[in-house]
Amino acid sequence: MVRVSAHAHRDGFNQGRPKTAARAFSRLAMVVGSMSNEFDAARTWQQLAVAAAVRVASDKEIEAELSSNAGMVALAENDPKRANEEFENALTLQEDLLGEDNPEVARTLNNLGIALARLRKYKEAGERYKRSYELQLKYLGNEHPDTAATMHNLGVMQRKDGQMSEALSNFERALAVRKATLGDEHPDTATTHLSLANLQIKLESPELAL
Repeated sequence: MVRVSAHAHRDGFNQGRPKTAARAFSRLAMVVGSMSNEFDAARTWQQLAVAAAVRVASDKEIEAELSSNAGMVALAENDPKRANEEFENALTLQEDLLGEDNPEVARTLNNLGIALARLRKYKEAGERYKRSYELQLKYLGNEHPDTAATMHNLGVMQRKDGQMSEALSNFERALAVRKATLGDEHPDTATTHLSLANLQIKLESPELAL
């Protein structure tokens, strides 16, 4: 790890490519943090990313990516407050740079919804999921796994808000897409299947719902 860091530092800085280095360090931070839960290593990569980004000051694209990746690490570290702040910053920068109608904006909106849900701000989370879903329908279509993930998340928020018929519809659609794209045995498919089954039980026999 130390040797890789030294080589990346040399290649990114000494050859005058701080933008490339900032991206690489930030993506490494996200991978080791959000996927491997190696948070100390993630913080080291994040520090290197910030140091590289300083050399391309006022680059909104780089700043947005660093914030988005840092938000993913914060979610993995169970720090939804910091994740929310990072995703809000990323969203502001992306909308300013790319406009409100963009696939990257859709991805950040979904991540922001996750952070808000963990903060128990369910109404706000639902609003972010809904915007994300509308953009994903436009750019990815209704048969894409990412669209299904947002359908599922939106259904969870609708259930918490008492919108049972809307939640039921989203769970049913999300389950169909996940079965078709991920298979019956995938954990995400199982999660949606359980959410749908529990909602159906609640609607039919409230006293038996989990």
